[in-house]
Amino acid sequence: MKKKVKIGSIIIVVVLAVIGVFEFYSYNNNKVVEIEFGVYSGNKWKIPHVDTYKIYDEAIALFEKQYPHMKVKVTYRSGTLMDDYSEWLAQKIVKGEEPDVFIILEEDFNTYSAIGLFEDLRNFIKEDNTFNKDMFYKKAFDTGKYGDKQYGLPMGIAPTFMIVNQTLLDKENIEIDKENWTWDTFYNICRAVTKDSDSDGEIDQFGVYGYEWDDAFYTNGDVLFSDNGLKIAFQNENLSETIEFMKRMYVLNKGTVVKENYFDKGNVAFKTFSLPEYRAYTSDTYRLLRYKNFEWRSIPFPKGINGESVSKLDTIQLGMSSRSKHKDVAWEFMKFLTYNTSIQQKVWKDTYMLPANTEVVEAIYSSNLNKEEKNVLQPEFLNGIIEHAYIDPRFKKYQELKNILDQNIFLIIAKDKDVSSGIVAIKRSLRENIEQ
Repeated sequence: MKKKVKIGSIIIVVVLAVIGVFEFYSYNNNKVVEIEFGVYSGNKWKIPHVDTYKIYDEAIALFEKQYPHMKVKVTYRSGTLMDDYSEWLAQKIVKGEEPDVFIILEEDFNTYSAIGLFEDLRNFIKEDNTFNKDMFYKKAFDTGKYGDKQYGLPMGIAPTFMIVNQTLLDKENIEIDKENWTWDTFYNICRAVTKDSDSDGEIDQFGVYGYEWDDAFYTNGDVLFSDNGLKIAFQNENLSETIEFMKRMYVLNKGTVVKENYFDKGNVAFKTFSLPEYRAYTSDTYRLLRYKNFEWRSIPFPKGINGESVSKLDTIQLGMSSRSKHKDVAWEFMKFLTYNTSIQQKVWKDTYMLPANTEVVEAIYSSNLNKEEKNVLQPEFLNGIIEHAYIDPRFKKYQELKNILDQNIFLIIAKDKDVSSGIVAIKRSLRENIEQ
């Protein structure tokens, strides 16, 4: 009798175990893990996109298929313009409803890093044996750092360089000495081409468009701040040389404000360009609309008295909310967008940016590029631009301090103020802000 009871108990336990296993798999097969992705429409370079969301829709569809035993759903809000994105995200953060993964605007990175909004990705990177950070351009990867913490992964990058109106230089019988591509060489060319070409009393041909003081400053072998923004790092002499050079450039135009459409018409010798701008406007449609009357080529920024040719590197970074309830899935989605070969190829095809994955870029170098792309996408040229690029300092007050520099340096240049006393005043204003 006791044996029958014991056998019966065993049967009941086995049945319950089978039911439990069935319910477990049934639950996991029907469970939906939903993560939200924060995106915006448009881009910082103001270049036209036919379908902003195409790359994200295709990436999400591919990503969701990777989870046959668990339903993963990635959602995003469409229709948020880039100009409105920062405010939209801020409101979501205040409510504790920010997306699990989102694109980080450059102007927001330092602020959100400082308040602990982002998840530190170092443990994910360390424990994920399918992830190798060396697959990214080092400068692009480092852009996601704040202090010693890794808060972002780069999805795409945008190196900057100069474009030369070769037709204009040929007309003026000017050749660029590439072995001596310095501020002085650049200035002398700009001075030679700046003129009233039709003798109507107004200057109508110019040297450069879009070249700012900080473009020159970083080529003069100096940095603005150190110790996470607690110390002013630049040397007075280096900043003085930069401002004096920019004064000389400013005087060439005799008060005329050089506009972008002057370059479009072929009346400006040089223009600063990001790679996405270059690719967009060298496409057949925009090339015919904007630059049909002249030929151009790329060139690095001229080097200063004490430095080398460097330029800014922009990146599109993805971050994860430290309050996400599904961090493992959020990490996998971030990795998929930044690391997956097919998605990185779509970055090149659909966004005009350069992929952050170096293996994909190597494949692009050897692909069937058009004439204009080959002009820029030469490994020696582009890799050199990226390797020597600078990224904006990463600390909370950087943008405030940069605004102080921009405003004061503009006034010194435009109003021809004394440079030495101007720099003293700049440093005083910076220190007051840092100490607040």
